[in-house]
Amino acid sequence: MKKLSYIILLFLVIPGLTFAMQDEFNRRDEHGQRQGPWRGYFSKGSIRYEGNFVDDKPTGVFRYFYPQGQLRAELIHEPGEETVEATYYHRNRSILGKGKYVDQQMQGKWLFYNEQGVLVSEHHYENGKNHGTWKTFFTDGTVAETEKWVNGEKNGKLERYYPDGSIYMIAHYKDDLLNGEYKLFFPDGKPMLTGKYSHNLNEGEWVYFTDEGQIQRKVFYEKGVITEEKVFIETEDEAIPIRPGPSRQDQPWGPGGF
Repeated sequence: MKKLSYIILLFLVIPGLTFAMQDEFNRRDEHGQRQGPWRGYFSKGSIRYEGNFVDDKPTGVFRYFYPQGQLRAELIHEPGEETVEATYYHRNRSILGKGKYVDQQMQGKWLFYNEQGVLVSEHHYENGKNHGTWKTFFTDGTVAETEKWVNGEKNGKLERYYPDGSIYMIAHYKDDLLNGEYKLFFPDGKPMLTGKYSHNLNEGEWVYFTDEGQIQRKVFYEKGVITEEKVFIETEDEAIPIRPGPSRQDQPWGPGGF
């Protein structure tokens, strides 16, 4: 009889506790403003985020989660400030990236890491746009690539390096288009290829070299079209890139962020 009474009591108490827990979150005041602790949920019921609001403004630490429950991000909102310190995490809990938002836009220096905690890239932003010098690193910390951005467009020199730090590629951009000298180098510093771009198109004389420093061939372009080719030394075809190609380190997330 006592056991039966205990079971009945549980059925009466548990729904009340559940309702009380639900009532603790996601409250609005008489003006419709969010106040106190809030939680958002994925469609399958796991917590997507949790944090506190004061007069409809996020305050303090907001935590975001992966659908499987691992911590995805922590955003720290200081009362009365538009600056938000942000840290994003890989699923193994190691840091993926960290930086700050101002007025909900990425701002200043952001650092990004792989799952082993190794720094892989350093980005800079101005009002949410790529701005300043971006760097990509090899796993030992040496610089693999640097590129210049101005208001969301590539402007200036792009440099890529061999793991020992010697220069591999130099290219130039203006208004997000390849413009100016383009050079490739062998690991010992000798030229591999020299050419020029104009408005993203190969232009003028392009010279290919052997690893001994001899001119192997010359190719002449007009607005991206080959007009003449002179071969001085016959060699086996090699895949020598005549365009920089994609960055060695893509952005960890797209424009939409997490």
